[in-house]
Amino acid sequence: MVVSMENNALEELVTKARNGCRDSMGLLCKQFQDEVGRYVYRLTLNRDLAEDIRQETLLQMCKSLKDLRDVNNIRAWLLKTAWGKTMNHYRSDKKHRYMSIHENNLVDAIENKRFEGLQTLVSKEIAETLVQSISKLKIKERSVLILRCYENRSYAEIASIMSCSETAARIQFFRAKNNLKGKLQKKGIATQAMFLGLLGLFG
Repeated sequence: MVVSMENNALEELVTKARNGCRDSMGLLCKQFQDEVGRYVYRLTLNRDLAEDIRQETLLQMCKSLKDLRDVNNIRAWLLKTAWGKTMNHYRSDKKHRYMSIHENNLVDAIENKRFEGLQTLVSKEIAETLVQSISKLKIKERSVLILRCYENRSYAEIASIMSCSETAARIQFFRAKNNLKGKLQKKGIATQAMFLGLLGLFG
């Protein structure tokens, strides 16, 4: 696991990378590759696709680092880039806008802790139900849930990453929670306490 850098060290690394230091650019890629990969995997639940988008995102960082205005905003900048590339994929493949998860991908998500906490804190059946229900959400609803619950992003940051207004980000999150709750209720996870508990695991 790559340990987060202090702002001063990160700024120095970015400056060196901008000036053409390949070692520094490599270190930047290592610093953020896991974070970007986790976000995209949770969006797609497709290991191969997530890896492709992660590589494309990091390549875009290498090409466009000079355009980054605020070094402290690099994480949000990378997530914004990854989100854009994910959306481009689904625009070109509309039939997968709603994802159907192959059983192998679902097992991978649970057993390899792509959704941390699920395997150890709830039964495998409930964990599978939760991840399947998340997969049925619209891509924008999945993203706002991930950014808000997992990445602990503010609505202002979510709005910037997803290129929408802060109000739209709040509305998307409200809809995502309600839609997820409805899907879980249809699967027999009906109590408010259990829903909030599972949403807590998701976040």
